[in-house]
Amino acid sequence: MKKETVLNRISRLREKMDQVGVYAYLILTEDPHRSEYVCDYYQTRRYFSGFTGSNGSLLVLPDSCLLWTDGRYFVQAEKELAGTGIELMKIGEPGVPTITAYLKDHLPEGAVLGFDGNATNASFGMALEKALCDKGVSLSYGTDLAGSVWEDRPPLPSGDVRLIPDSYFGESTADRLLKVRSRMEERGADALFISKLDDLMWLLEIRGSDVKHTPVVMCHALITKKDATLFISDRSFADDVRLHFERSAITLKPYEKAADALDEYVLNAPADARLWIDPEQMSFRSFQIAKRRENNISEPAPTDEMKAVKTKTELEHLRTVYIKDSVILTRFIRKIKGLAKEAAEGKKPSIGLTEFEAGEMLDRMRLADPDCFDLSFSTIAAYGPNAAMMHYKALPEDHADIRPEGFLLVDSGGQYMGGTTDVTRTIVMGALTDEMKKHFTLSLVGMLRLAHAHFLKGCTGRNLDILARAPLWEEGIDYKCGTGHGIGYMLGVHEGPHNIRWRYNKELPEAELVPGMIVSDEPGVYKAGAYGIRIENILEVTELETTPDGTFYGFRHLTYVPIDPEAVDVSLMTPQDVSLLNAYQRAVYETLSQHLNEDEKAWLKDIVKPL
Repeated sequence: MKKETVLNRISRLREKMDQVGVYAYLILTEDPHRSEYVCDYYQTRRYFSGFTGSNGSLLVLPDSCLLWTDGRYFVQAEKELAGTGIELMKIGEPGVPTITAYLKDHLPEGAVLGFDGNATNASFGMALEKALCDKGVSLSYGTDLAGSVWEDRPPLPSGDVRLIPDSYFGESTADRLLKVRSRMEERGADALFISKLDDLMWLLEIRGSDVKHTPVVMCHALITKKDATLFISDRSFADDVRLHFERSAITLKPYEKAADALDEYVLNAPADARLWIDPEQMSFRSFQIAKRRENNISEPAPTDEMKAVKTKTELEHLRTVYIKDSVILTRFIRKIKGLAKEAAEGKKPSIGLTEFEAGEMLDRMRLADPDCFDLSFSTIAAYGPNAAMMHYKALPEDHADIRPEGFLLVDSGGQYMGGTTDVTRTIVMGALTDEMKKHFTLSLVGMLRLAHAHFLKGCTGRNLDILARAPLWEEGIDYKCGTGHGIGYMLGVHEGPHNIRWRYNKELPEAELVPGMIVSDEPGVYKAGAYGIRIENILEVTELETTPDGTFYGFRHLTYVPIDPEAVDVSLMTPQDVSLLNAYQRAVYETLSQHLNEDEKAWLKDIVKPL
């Protein structure tokens, strides 16, 4: 986006701020559902800043603008904000205050802070109230001020709703509603308000297309002991979907009526009726309505935890889908390495593909599978310095040629009937430096050690993160992101409540790792201006054994894609590390060979031979 466009848009917003008496305006990257990836209608921060990362918050002041984002996007943000005058605030870096701390220090007494309460999560809104109330700063959240000056704003999505057969879940919507109501009974809740889209898709066994690469439908739900009402944006429904709602005793109402229905419940329910809400997963506007009932239960909805633990049927489908996906990526790796070899032998400066073209090639291969109905996110094919940007995206007009040297990092995944995939491989294109091999090997060692973990029941991901980071930490190296995240089932590529990270954060919940959960394992090294390395496998949590000292859990690989041996420096590995690598490579061959032709099998056998 041209810097003049950004400056003009911010100027129009400032004019509107002056008209209504708002001193500062804050734009988050959120929708009313606390979605990680939001639909185009809610891409307000992108519209006003030009920054395209999935996480960022823009603060517009009378004479300055600041944008906060996390370590995944530091390099990308510096590039995209260049020339706009927007100051980059690197979250977590020394000397960089949080948004609330900055506002507390810089807003004058009596100022008005504006934001869209419908696109701001309740937890953050409460933090703003707490931080600013002593200064006499008032909050104006009832109007979407930025939206009022957004020209040609996309409409709210209203895509098709797809019913997924029970055979993919092993239980029905009626079963899941019964489970939820049972948990409500245990907690003494008379009603449950849910805005989180993937929770609602899990509960209702439907999928949609309202958010790119995330098969969800824009909706809210209010569930009582006897009734369930779904507030869904205007669209037509196929006969099987409408019949499904009727059989499951789910009443449909317009999407925009959710706040009114919540307000009606708060006002008219019996005085002792308790409403269950999750301030972490609802909008500030909805929370302001709900909090008028003082006996609320404010904690994560039961659907979040239930969704994370896959059923036996779901796990069976996932194992099949990950093998299918691993075959596709392995074939891609063979093709791309073949092009690099040909270029090197012919002394050509390029392998004949750009990053953008390589990503498109993999996308075509994945989407050619009849069970793959979408990507799970936009494919990242990043060569050389671009791979140092964790969520870099090559564009038709902005990309690099792939040369027969260095690393190509490819992070990709698909939405299949039967599961959501996510996998990253760093592929050798040609000559590497000793440092590149060292960083690749240390990342690999961390990935394998975590995957081989044995841990006691009750552990969270924070207990295990050190296994992946230790090889890098010992060299004074770190990666500015978590090590692992949950993955949805035909849903979002990132899912909680479980994760693997090292840092304690009292504002973020921790969840025990339990059998049936799946989680990523993705350490890496990101050297700005040089290269990026990430090696990502998806793991299934399993029960290993019970001894007098307790029940022990572990992991099993779902991903079976070969590790590129050309980047491995065995001298940096212990005998145990080498054994883990050889065992994994052997499992890759045993798992994939039956799906490959003879030439592909011969190539793979050479790639995975013991080191």
